[in-house]
Amino acid sequence: MLALVGLGLFIRAALKSFSLADIGLCAPRPNSHWPTLLVLVALLAMNLATAHFIPIHRELTLASMLFMALVSGLDEEIVFRGLMPSLLRTHDKPQGKGRAANAILVFSIPTIAFALMHAWRFQSGHFVFAWGTFAYIAIGACGLMYVRLRSGSLLNSVVLHNLTNVATAIALSMK
Repeated sequence: MLALVGLGLFIRAALKSFSLADIGLCAPRPNSHWPTLLVLVALLAMNLATAHFIPIHRELTLASMLFMALVSGLDEEIVFRGLMPSLLRTHDKPQGKGRAANAILVFSIPTIAFALMHAWRFQSGHFVFAWGTFAYIAIGACGLMYVRLRSGSLLNSVVLHNLTNVATAIALSMK
């Protein structure tokens, strides 16, 4: 909860430079549901296929399911697919090469940062970097960023993120 309060204060400060729509706190664009559904199917298939190889079993409770379904990806989506792209986007670039390079940075830097955050683990008294986790999360993060940029809203990517977390938890509880 403390992190969400801090995030709210950060958003408030950022709104001096950006609008809510710039950050993605708005309704999705019309006709953005088909790309969202396609990414959802791809993410669910990827998670369910790979959950078999993860050597973890987790107990599933109603409280954890509700948390994952409603809240789990909200803060990450606001930071990595809302605020970071807005901070990286330069609106004063003319059409052409500079604008395309900026679009690549807007897509890739938050995606890589998100994957790096998930790939570091504290294990046996020290930090370990898991390349497989990095690659796996980066693929999912690309799908979430695509949906966010295509829809213009964080709503679709938040829902996808939370559904993916729920599906992973269910798959890990069935082992």
